[in-house]
Amino acid sequence: MRSQPISSRSVSLDCSLNGREIAVSDALSLEAGASPPSETDSTFSLLTFPKAAADAWRKVESQYSLYRRKQDEVARIRRLSSEDIWLLPAERNGSGKYITSEAREADRRIYRKDAFAKYAPPFVLDGSSDAIIIGYGGIVTSNYSQRRLMVETNRLFGRRVELYSLYGNDGTRDSLLKTTNEDIISFLEERAEAARALSSSSRPKIIFFGYSTGALAGAILEARRPGTFDSMVLTGMPLFLRSHRDKVLLKAGNFADRALESASEGASRWAEWLQESGAPGGKVAASLCRLLGEKASGYLSALHSITVGSRAGSGIHDFKELRKVPYLKESTVKNYVAFERLRDEAREALLKGDVECPYLANWGADDELVNVDKSHNALAKALSQRVTGEVQKAAIVPDSPHAAFFGPGGKVYREQAWSFISERLASGV
Repeated sequence: MRSQPISSRSVSLDCSLNGREIAVSDALSLEAGASPPSETDSTFSLLTFPKAAADAWRKVESQYSLYRRKQDEVARIRRLSSEDIWLLPAERNGSGKYITSEAREADRRIYRKDAFAKYAPPFVLDGSSDAIIIGYGGIVTSNYSQRRLMVETNRLFGRRVELYSLYGNDGTRDSLLKTTNEDIISFLEERAEAARALSSSSRPKIIFFGYSTGALAGAILEARRPGTFDSMVLTGMPLFLRSHRDKVLLKAGNFADRALESASEGASRWAEWLQESGAPGGKVAASLCRLLGEKASGYLSALHSITVGSRAGSGIHDFKELRKVPYLKESTVKNYVAFERLRDEAREALLKGDVECPYLANWGADDELVNVDKSHNALAKALSQRVTGEVQKAAIVPDSPHAAFFGPGGKVYREQAWSFISERLASGV
């Protein structure tokens, strides 16, 4: 009987290559009419095997070699700085290519905890105080990434610049566990008030440069206390996130936090009421409520202390300028709960029109964290549906990451931001 051609088959090979015996299992497409190697032949030459087998082998060998190099590199970096690995950048860069040994060694010093702490304190540049520029950084990073932009802005406008890391981001776990969303906003409010008090002008202009989470805090503060800022540049606001995983985890963490917090406070209030009521069995019930409240409080503390991997910085090695930006590789649930609450309040305030001062909101087109189209379109639509006497704009910066002032589009970002600030200063607003 005439044999039928074989189109696809799983073949197990024992190939002799450079004196090493290597087992490979792969799905190979064999040429029509070709016969697979005999099962009794454990060793045979690639020259006698169909071309598809040789191509498949080269592909397997290449992928395996890449995998081994990556594993060896990660292991070596972990051995070199095991105590600081949580501050190292992502193992992959945004383009999917593995970072070379040379690049990791050259950049490694900046990711130490002491290096992160070095860039956490305020960065102040002196200048005229009739208009003061305040910058506020993002979550899981210091103010290092904004320093170059602030230096250039200070030189261009000659105004005093005060740049701050997001409150609580000093590189220590204890600070992250103590920081709430209200702390982040209150700190910014204090800095704005101090800047006004510092100026010799009767009404100094306060210009706000907010980045990522810092931009959310600025929008909230202006909505709560109109007139805090005279104008704002809001960069990379995460109104909507790109990753479905991030959205689900943030919502779940925020829900669990609110549930445990309510349970703890509710049990404490019931315990006080039962203790004071004098009802029969009230003391026993009060003791039970206190016990439940303590349990809920303990679970809440445990939830807050859980560390979660950070996606921030996942694309930083695509841009040379960002390779030395310190990023926390992990942060606490407490920190992410604060972020989620800021995000919800800022999004509502911006889309409802509660932020009345002039502002420019922009995003990098290649943002690796934020859903740029959805964030930009939602805000642009909200702005188009209301009439306001102030200049409020939404824009996208081409060829730029989450930190839109970096990358090939950095020049476009500066043109947008500086043009907006020039208009505000010239108009007296």
